[in-house]
Amino acid sequence: MPVTNTCGTTTVSTLVTVNTVPAVEPITGNTTVCAGNTTQLADVTAGGIWTSTDETVATVDANGLVTAVSAGYNDDQLCSN
Repeated sequence: MPVTNTCGTTTVSTLVTVNTVPAVEPITGNTTVCAGNTTQLADVTAGGIWTSTDETVATVDANGLVTAVSAGYNDDQLCSN
């Protein structure tokens, strides 16, 4: 990309590496649970990190164990890098 100012013109470039999107297998397990109870989610994708979008509804630990906190909708996700 050339850059020009009153001193002249210069060109700067950089190398960008684009990685492929990791293949993530479907999450399995019971997707309905009553408040105060737990349910186990599972996957076969190595190296993923479980996250909960709303921890006032449900939490999920590093092993995919979901603990229902209150009634509502929660999206538990497995992010893989």
